Amino acid sequence: MHDETTSGPALELDRVQSTLLELLLTDEAPGLWSHDEIAHAMGDPIIAVDAVEALHAAGLLHRVGDFVFPTRAAARYRQLEQAG
Repeated sequence: MHDETTSGPALELDRVQSTLLELLLTDEAPGLWSHDEIAHAMGDPIIAVDAVEALHAAGLLHRVGDFVFPTRAAARYRQLEQAG
C-alpha cells in the first residue's frame, strides 16, 4: 500500500510549509508578511494559501487581517534547531 506520509502530496505540502516557515523566520525579513507577499515569494497563490492555513491550524502562524507572522513557539523551535 502507498504511504502518503513519505511521498506524494503529503510530503510536498510538508515541504511547502517548511519553506514558508523558513521564509517567515529569516533574520533578513522579520515582521508581518501579507498574503500577497507570501504568494509572490512562494510563486503560487493557491499553494501559499494552503500552507498558511495549515501552519495556522497547527499553531505555528498568527493571522491579523491579511497579514501573518510566526508564533513565538515557531520562532523558539527555530532557535533550538539552530543551536543543536
